[in-house]
Amino acid sequence: PNKTMCDFCDPGNVTDDSIVCAGCPAGRFETKNRTECETCTPGTFRDSATKPSIKGCEQCPVGKFSSDKSSTVCLKCPAGWEQPENGSVACRECVAGQYSGRNDIACETCDPGYYQNANGSVTCFECAPGRFQNYSGQELCDACAPGRFAKSTKETECKACPVGKFSSDNSSTVCIACEAGMFGRVDGGCASCPMGWKRGPEDGDLTGCQRCEPNYMTLA
Repeated sequence: PNKTMCDFCDPGNVTDDSIVCAGCPAGRFETKNRTECETCTPGTFRDSATKPSIKGCEQCPVGKFSSDKSSTVCLKCPAGWEQPENGSVACRECVAGQYSGRNDIACETCDPGYYQNANGSVTCFECAPGRFQNYSGQELCDACAPGRFAKSTKETECKACPVGKFSSDNSSTVCIACEAGMFGRVDGGCASCPMGWKRGPEDGDLTGCQRCEPNYMTLA
Protein backbone atom coordinates (compact mmCIF):
# COMPACT_ATOMS: atom_id res chain seq x y z
CA PRO A 1 0.00 0.00 0.00
CA ASN A 2 0.99 3.59 -0.51
CA LYS A 3 2.49 5.37 2.50
CA THR A 4 0.28 8.37 3.06
CA MET A 5 1.10 9.18 6.69
CA CYS A 6 3.57 8.49 9.54
CA ASP A 7 2.60 7.06 12.91
CA PHE A 8 4.21 6.72 16.33
CA CYS A 9 5.94 3.51 17.22
CA ASP A 10 4.01 1.40 19.69
CA PRO A 11 4.73 2.08 23.36
CA GLY A 12 8.01 0.49 24.37
CA ASN A 13 9.50 0.79 20.86
CA VAL A 14 11.68 3.41 19.20
CA THR A 15 13.09 4.07 15.77
CA ASP A 16 16.28 5.81 14.73
CA ASP A 17 15.83 5.43 10.97
CA SER A 18 12.08 6.06 10.54
CA ILE A 19 11.76 2.61 9.03
CA VAL A 20 11.72 0.01 11.78
CA CYS A 21 10.38 0.25 15.35
CA ALA A 22 12.21 -1.86 17.88
CA GLY A 23 12.15 -2.31 21.64
CA CYS A 24 14.85 -0.80 23.84
CA PRO A 25 17.35 -3.34 25.12
CA ALA A 26 17.60 -4.26 28.80
CA GLY A 27 19.28 -1.50 30.79
CA ARG A 28 17.74 1.22 28.60
CA PHE A 29 14.33 2.84 28.13
CA GLU A 30 12.57 4.92 25.48
CA THR A 31 12.43 8.70 25.40
CA LYS A 32 9.13 10.53 25.14
CA ASN A 33 9.48 11.14 21.42
CA ARG A 34 10.31 7.46 20.85
CA THR A 35 13.34 8.23 18.75
CA GLU A 36 16.06 6.81 20.99
CA CYS A 37 16.75 4.74 24.08
CA GLU A 38 18.10 6.34 27.24
CA THR A 39 20.40 4.54 29.65
CA CYS A 40 19.19 3.63 33.13
CA THR A 41 20.97 5.79 35.66
CA PRO A 42 22.96 4.33 38.58
CA GLY A 43 20.62 3.13 41.31
CA THR A 44 18.07 1.94 38.73
CA PHE A 45 17.74 -1.02 36.36
CA ARG A 46 15.64 -2.56 33.61
CA ASP A 47 16.06 -6.31 33.51
CA SER A 48 14.35 -7.38 30.29
CA ALA A 49 13.84 -6.08 26.77
CA THR A 50 10.49 -7.90 26.68
CA LYS A 51 9.04 -5.58 29.32
CA PRO A 52 7.63 -2.28 28.05
CA SER A 53 10.28 0.38 28.49
CA ILE A 54 7.88 3.31 28.39
CA LYS A 55 7.70 3.33 32.17
CA GLY A 56 11.43 3.79 32.43
CA CYS A 57 13.79 2.01 34.80
CA GLU A 58 12.99 0.67 38.23
CA GLN A 59 14.77 1.65 41.42
CA CYS A 60 16.96 -0.93 43.07
CA PRO A 61 15.12 -2.30 46.11
CA VAL A 62 16.46 -2.12 49.65
CA GLY A 63 19.46 -4.36 50.22
CA LYS A 64 20.61 -3.98 46.62
CA PHE A 65 22.42 -1.40 44.49
CA SER A 66 23.66 -0.58 40.98
CA SER A 67 26.67 1.66 40.48
CA ASP A 68 26.76 1.64 36.66
CA LYS A 69 24.59 3.06 33.91
CA SER A 70 22.46 0.72 31.81
CA SER A 71 22.18 -1.84 34.61
CA THR A 72 20.06 -4.89 33.90
CA VAL A 73 20.17 -6.15 37.49
CA CYS A 74 20.85 -4.77 40.95
CA LEU A 75 23.53 -6.42 43.05
CA LYS A 76 22.99 -7.64 46.58
CA CYS A 77 24.98 -5.92 49.30
CA PRO A 78 27.72 -8.22 50.61
CA ALA A 79 27.70 -9.46 54.19
CA GLY A 80 28.98 -6.77 56.53
CA TRP A 81 27.32 -4.01 54.48
CA GLU A 82 23.82 -2.56 54.31
CA GLN A 83 21.50 -0.51 52.13
CA PRO A 84 18.11 0.21 53.73
CA GLU A 85 16.97 2.63 50.99
CA ASN A 86 15.60 2.23 47.47
CA GLY A 87 17.47 3.46 44.41
CA SER A 88 20.96 3.23 45.87
CA VAL A 89 24.23 3.37 43.97
CA ALA A 90 26.36 1.78 46.72
CA CYS A 91 26.12 -0.08 50.01
CA ARG A 92 27.25 1.23 53.39
CA GLU A 93 29.73 -0.63 55.52
CA CYS A 94 28.54 -1.67 58.98
CA VAL A 95 30.49 0.25 61.61
CA ALA A 96 32.13 -1.23 64.70
CA GLY A 97 29.52 -2.48 67.15
CA GLN A 98 27.32 -3.64 64.25
CA TYR A 99 27.10 -6.58 61.85
CA SER A 100 25.06 -7.91 58.95
CA GLY A 101 24.67 -11.40 57.57
CA ARG A 102 24.49 -12.52 53.96
CA ASN A 103 20.78 -11.78 53.51
CA ASP A 104 20.38 -8.84 55.86
CA ILE A 105 19.09 -5.53 54.52
CA ALA A 106 20.34 -3.37 57.37
CA CYS A 107 23.15 -3.60 59.91
CA GLU A 108 22.19 -4.88 63.35
CA THR A 109 23.74 -3.79 66.65
CA CYS A 110 25.60 -6.34 68.73
CA ASP A 111 23.59 -7.56 71.72
CA PRO A 112 24.68 -7.01 75.32
CA GLY A 113 27.31 -9.60 76.19
CA TYR A 114 28.80 -9.29 72.69
CA TYR A 115 31.11 -6.84 70.91
CA GLN A 116 32.62 -6.05 67.51
CA ASN A 117 35.63 -3.76 67.09
CA ALA A 118 35.92 -3.84 63.28
CA ASN A 119 33.93 -2.33 60.42
CA GLY A 120 32.24 -4.51 57.81
CA SER A 121 31.65 -7.44 60.15
CA VAL A 122 29.32 -10.38 59.62
CA THR A 123 28.98 -11.37 63.27
CA CYS A 124 29.68 -10.23 66.83
CA PHE A 125 32.08 -11.80 69.31
CA GLU A 126 31.18 -13.10 72.76
CA CYS A 127 32.64 -11.33 75.77
CA ALA A 128 35.30 -13.60 77.25
CA PRO A 129 35.13 -14.89 80.83
CA GLY A 130 36.24 -12.17 83.21
CA ARG A 131 34.73 -9.47 81.00
CA PHE A 132 31.20 -8.12 80.43
CA GLN A 133 29.13 -5.70 78.35
CA ASN A 134 25.71 -4.51 79.49
CA TYR A 135 25.04 -2.22 76.50
CA SER A 136 24.26 -3.06 72.87
CA GLY A 137 26.31 -1.93 69.88
CA GLN A 138 29.65 -1.82 71.68
CA GLU A 139 33.18 -2.16 70.32
CA LEU A 140 34.74 -3.77 73.40
CA CYS A 141 33.89 -5.66 76.58
CA ASP A 142 34.84 -4.24 79.98
CA ALA A 143 37.01 -6.02 82.52
CA CYS A 144 35.51 -7.09 85.83
CA ALA A 145 36.89 -4.92 88.62
CA PRO A 146 38.72 -6.41 91.63
CA GLY A 147 36.22 -8.00 93.98
CA ARG A 148 33.98 -9.09 91.11
CA PHE A 149 34.07 -11.95 88.59
CA ALA A 150 32.44 -13.34 85.44
CA LYS A 151 32.70 -17.09 85.09
CA SER A 152 31.14 -17.57 81.65
CA THR A 153 31.13 -15.94 78.21
CA LYS A 154 28.45 -13.46 77.07
CA GLU A 155 28.08 -11.95 80.54
CA THR A 156 26.20 -8.66 80.84
CA GLU A 157 27.49 -7.95 84.36
CA CYS A 158 30.12 -9.12 86.82
CA LYS A 159 29.05 -10.66 90.12
CA ALA A 160 30.43 -9.62 93.48
CA CYS A 161 32.61 -12.18 95.22
CA PRO A 162 30.66 -13.80 98.08
CA VAL A 163 31.69 -13.02 101.63
CA GLY A 164 34.79 -15.05 102.49
CA LYS A 165 36.21 -14.93 98.96
CA PHE A 166 38.07 -12.27 97.00
CA SER A 167 39.60 -11.37 93.64
CA SER A 168 42.44 -8.88 93.62
CA ASP A 169 42.92 -8.64 89.85
CA ASN A 170 40.93 -7.27 86.94
CA SER A 171 39.13 -9.73 84.63
CA SER A 172 38.75 -12.42 87.29
CA THR A 173 36.81 -15.55 86.37
CA VAL A 174 36.67 -16.97 89.91
CA CYS A 175 37.01 -15.72 93.48
CA ILE A 176 39.55 -17.19 95.90
CA ALA A 177 38.75 -18.22 99.47
CA CYS A 178 40.32 -16.17 102.26
CA GLU A 179 43.44 -17.81 103.66
CA ALA A 180 43.54 -19.48 107.08
CA GLY A 181 43.82 -16.88 109.81
CA MET A 182 41.68 -14.46 107.82
CA PHE A 183 37.95 -13.98 107.30
CA GLY A 184 35.74 -12.36 104.71
CA ARG A 185 34.50 -8.85 105.33
CA VAL A 186 30.92 -8.00 104.48
CA ASP A 187 32.10 -5.05 102.38
CA GLY A 188 34.46 -7.32 100.41
CA GLY A 189 37.98 -8.66 100.74
CA CYS A 190 39.64 -10.48 103.59
CA ALA A 191 40.92 -9.33 106.99
CA SER A 192 43.09 -10.93 109.66
CA CYS A 193 41.42 -12.51 112.65
CA PRO A 194 41.88 -10.27 115.73
CA MET A 195 44.04 -11.32 118.67
CA GLY A 196 42.41 -14.16 120.60
CA TRP A 197 40.49 -15.34 117.58
CA LYS A 198 41.39 -17.93 114.94
CA ARG A 199 40.28 -19.58 111.72
CA GLY A 200 42.12 -22.72 110.70
CA PRO A 201 42.38 -24.24 107.22
CA GLU A 202 39.81 -26.86 108.21
CA ASP A 203 37.21 -24.28 109.25
CA GLY A 204 34.51 -24.12 106.61
CA ASP A 205 33.02 -20.81 107.72
CA LEU A 206 34.82 -18.13 105.73
CA THR A 207 32.81 -15.27 107.15
CA GLY A 208 34.19 -15.14 110.69
CA CYS A 209 36.81 -16.31 113.18
CA GLN A 210 36.38 -18.47 116.28
CA ARG A 211 37.42 -17.39 119.79
CA CYS A 212 40.33 -19.29 121.22
CA GLU A 213 39.57 -21.77 123.99
CA PRO A 214 40.26 -20.67 127.60
CA ASN A 215 43.96 -20.51 128.46
CA TYR A 216 44.84 -20.41 124.72
CA MET A 217 45.87 -17.47 122.60
CA THR A 218 46.63 -16.82 118.96
CA LEU A 219 50.23 -16.67 117.85
CA ALA A 220 51.49 -13.69 115.92
